[in-house]
Amino acid sequence: MKKIIFLSLFLPTLLFAEVLGLFHPAKRVSKGNTGWGGYFQWIDANGADVLNFAGQVRYGYTTDLEFGAKLGLSRWSNGGSETGIYIGVDGNYGLLARSKNTPVNLSIDGFFGISSVEDRNVWAIGTTGILDGKLGLEGGKVLIPYGGFTICIYHESWNKRDDTDLELALTGGIMIPISPALNVVVELLIADDIGFGFGLSGF
Repeated sequence: MKKIIFLSLFLPTLLFAEVLGLFHPAKRVSKGNTGWGGYFQWIDANGADVLNFAGQVRYGYTTDLEFGAKLGLSRWSNGGSETGIYIGVDGNYGLLARSKNTPVNLSIDGFFGISSVEDRNVWAIGTTGILDGKLGLEGGKVLIPYGGFTICIYHESWNKRDDTDLELALTGGIMIPISPALNVVVELLIADDIGFGFGLSGF
């Protein structure tokens, strides 16, 4: 098994990582509405520092289905530095909705992403099972913990070499509502490497 998650491209994981950062729970954006987010992420990748900056928009197509898109920059530093761009799309379909008898939301998310840094190019396609819940706090405040398990096939090419591999990863996050329309999001991504991200979202 390999590495953890979100944006970069110098190593297979790093790019793969880029695709896997969720920064959204299983619950979908309501039909006809749009959500947004902006995030920063740091990854410790085999002694290299990877800094990722990404924006995300999501649209509720039906009650059970939403579509999302991410656009980001990734900067890899290890003696020198390289910066690249990432574009990704996904669809999130609800399998189970939270109710009086069901304490969680459950969905399945399919994604595709492409990233490019200098002469290195990576594409990844995969699926993530996402689960979220709701924790009530004193004063009526709530926290929304969520988690995901990802299976991803990625392909990278650099220096006239090509490599295709299968990756597995875990994502854990929490959304902290600070107003009816704004949340703080914190996310941890785990595989061979460790990543930590945070940002704001309007889901």
